[in-house]
Amino acid sequence: MSVSRYSQLGVASLLAVTLSAPVSAFAAQNTSGSSTMTAAARAASPSFSVGPFHACGVKASGLVDCWGRNRYGNATPPRGAFTQVSAGYNHTCGVKTNGTIACWGLNTSGEAGTPAGAFTQVSVGYDHTCGLKTDKTVTCWGANDFKQLNAPVKAASTQVSGASTPVTVTFTQVSASYDYACGLGTDTTVTCWGADNVGQTNTPHGAFTQVTAGYDHACGLKTDATVTCWGANDFGQINAPHGVKFVQISAGYYHTCGVKPDKSVACWGFNSVGDTTPPRHVPFASVSAGESHTCGVKTDGMVICWGANDFGQTNAPRGVAFAALGR
Repeated sequence: MSVSRYSQLGVASLLAVTLSAPVSAFAAQNTSGSSTMTAAARAASPSFSVGPFHACGVKASGLVDCWGRNRYGNATPPRGAFTQVSAGYNHTCGVKTNGTIACWGLNTSGEAGTPAGAFTQVSVGYDHTCGLKTDKTVTCWGANDFKQLNAPVKAASTQVSGASTPVTVTFTQVSASYDYACGLGTDTTVTCWGADNVGQTNTPHGAFTQVTAGYDHACGLKTDATVTCWGANDFGQINAPHGVKFVQISAGYYHTCGVKPDKSVACWGFNSVGDTTPPRHVPFASVSAGESHTCGVKTDGMVICWGANDFGQTNAPRGVAFAALGR
């Protein structure tokens, strides 16, 4: 278990967070660019993000620090100031202070490309990436073998006259995963696109404040603060505790975690190496789940990780000061 001081982008208001978080499946700074974005949704566009085997965070200076597996340079961030970062499988992307996106790591399918335009959030999957633009539309790039780039752009809207005219689909948050992605609409509904072999894009009805996409399951934080999950359930990863309220959630590979109102973390699903066993009596602001490990940002800005450490993915840098930026 390791600790480091990180910007919990909205630790206080983030709790009002993730993962992001997803934090992504994946946690904390106000990068929304819009007062209509809920704190939980803002928390899902984190300044701290856990990928399957590495993690990255935005320091108080705006520089990005990463640790864990660095096979393709995915844990070697470029210089420059960022407001948000998202760690994926073999590449990482971040939103710079000028709203542009920078990516680093593996780029076999264009997943680490740099699209034009201004963005408020980016979310990294396996070999594709999605970003939330300042106009609240979502654009994706990279591999499209499962139509994971096909974020909805237009939807039919029935007018009073009975005529149906297309309207632009807008979002407040996006979460990309292995071969699909989900978005939280400005109307509080969740929409997913891409692979649907186990129902991971078969979204439930209801009003949500955050969505997080895991490997082949996804979860949403509802407006009543309870959690609903869908998709694969071979390890109980969609069995969110019934009736328990959360302020932020993060879906990982085969497990899911969330921060409760009392700042404790609860996890469910596969517990191969302690990845669903968070430390007790520790106040958390946000949590971010990876493949077989999990990290949480404490209310004092320190990062604690637990679970697998075969690539140093739980070794958050020590002695590094990070500002608790409002989110």
